[in-house]
Amino acid sequence: MDDDPVFCMTLKDILQSRGYRVETEIDPCKVLFNMENYYKLVVILDLKLGSANGLDVLKDIRAKYPSKPVVIVTGYGSELATAIEKGLQIGAHACLCKPLETAELLAIIEEISRNKIRGLLGEPFRATGR
Repeated sequence: MDDDPVFCMTLKDILQSRGYRVETEIDPCKVLFNMENYYKLVVILDLKLGSANGLDVLKDIRAKYPSKPVVIVTGYGSELATAIEKGLQIGAHACLCKPLETAELLAIIEEISRNKIRGLLGEPFRATGR
């Protein structure tokens, strides 16, 4: 979820080339609808969404899907330090700053995948709070 369609398509191409099925969304109002209709291992959510606030979208996701892993991203790390901290307190799994390091993002997604498998085996999900 990002209001920049170019970022969405670039990230989609990168993840699909690694074998992931990816859905993108640029409209914050459609995020919950799409979560109901498509399974997603993880939500990658930008904190700045044009006129929408990424923290509000994160709160909506948490209210409806309390255990869904969400990785927040931002191109304004120092500017949004307080928002990043709030996002982690709300329950974001991690925060990455743009430009994203592909290896770091893939490591987080793989960690989430392993935690999901652990959950299926009865072990609790562990967020890193990166």
